[in-house]
Amino acid sequence: MLMMINDTGGSGSLLPSSASKVQQVYAATSQHDQEEAYDSWAEDYERDISAQGYRIPGQVAALFARFVSANDGPFLDAGCGTGLQLDALNQAGYRGFTGFDLSLGMLRVAGTKGYYDNLIKGALGEQLPFQDNFFAATLTCGTITQGHSPANAFFELVRVTRPGGKIVFTLRNDEEIDPMYNQTLVTLQVEKLWTCLYEGPTSQTMPFGEQRITHKGWVFEVL
Repeated sequence: MLMMINDTGGSGSLLPSSASKVQQVYAATSQHDQEEAYDSWAEDYERDISAQGYRIPGQVAALFARFVSANDGPFLDAGCGTGLQLDALNQAGYRGFTGFDLSLGMLRVAGTKGYYDNLIKGALGEQLPFQDNFFAATLTCGTITQGHSPANAFFELVRVTRPGGKIVFTLRNDEEIDPMYNQTLVTLQVEKLWTCLYEGPTSQTMPFGEQRITHKGWVFEVL
């Protein structure tokens, strides 16, 4: 069953080049602007982002497969977008995903793929509509970053993921990133809410596009 909640609609226009679309998304100063940008981009998103060599979906899928068994579940894909990161995981036999995203347009595209048991509309950084310890593991693909979701979104991901469950994500680490994101990773460790299992190397996020943007992959285990 696919489920949509909090449908607020939204429409907008973006500049024609894929690079301009990326710039507009990162420049969004409000949740409304971000939602409009992604709703308008949804149908062309995968084509445009792939043309820029977008590496994060494949890297997140590889880390998830390394640290999480396909026999576990259910799983949360937080900020799922069109489901690009599940292309490889679905082929590898991973099932039982709930997709959560701000953009109804992106969720509609994701819903055509058959990867998700549920699709839910909502914003990271707010309280998630899930019980404590509900998911066996969580992934979030290039979503918790400035212009997208605030650093405090990690606290809710920890809350809804079971003790022993893994949270797999990427985080920008270039000079433009707000230091609060990395500080939050440390805070959650100091508060003994999770522990780091893996910190990946620096990688260009879009080597054929926004070359200044870099990221790392991370895996944490909920305590």
